Amino acid sequence: MIPKIVVTPDKRADKNLEKTGLLLGKKVLTAGDEDMGVEDFRAWVGQTMRVMESSNEFAAVVRKADKLSWECQSVLLKPLEEMPENSVFVLLVESENGLVDTIRSRCELVDVEDEFGAEEKYWTEVTKCWKDGPAHCIKFSESLDAEAAEQMANEIIVKIRKSMESGVSEKRIEVLRLAEKLLTDISQGRLNTKLCVAEFLLSSWTATKT
Repeated sequence: MIPKIVVTPDKRADKNLEKTGLLLGKKVLTAGDEDMGVEDFRAWVGQTMRVMESSNEFAAVVRKADKLSWECQSVLLKPLEEMPENSVFVLLVESENGLVDTIRSRCELVDVEDEFGAEEKYWTEVTKCWKDGPAHCIKFSESLDAEAAEQMANEIIVKIRKSMESGVSEKRIEVLRLAEKLLTDISQGRLNTKLCVAEFLLSSWTATKT
């Protein structure tokens, strides 16, 4: 797996990292001292790489990676290029700009605040709509303005795409298609927002029942 840079406020790092699902079922090896000297950090990286090469049970997490010295960051360059297959290596940062360009080019950026930060705000209500049926769908659609509807659509898209990592189904594909259409309609100012949301909820309710 391509090494990940997870962007998240440090105080919410553990919760947001859990939301990514990257560490699911893994034993985690962590470096988290921003004042760690280069020799200690080099020793940790070397030992961690050997453990990960011997077993894919383990994942590595470097906390506050953007606060590491340039010398410590340079220690990561070769290991990031030579990750063992199926390995999970995560750099937790508050800002990716604190990492040197050569590290950023070797990793995939995951902005947790954008992708996962609000994922429960509307999801619970949408699943309630799918459970309770048309009347609840219509009632909920009346409560959303364009900004809230756009946030809801983005939230659903993230949720469905994440769920498809564990398996693709026709229902998930159809709900994803409908959510993407809703987002397009809202962003382009098509029709009435409440009508667009009601159409999405009713159509997705039908899709989940078939």
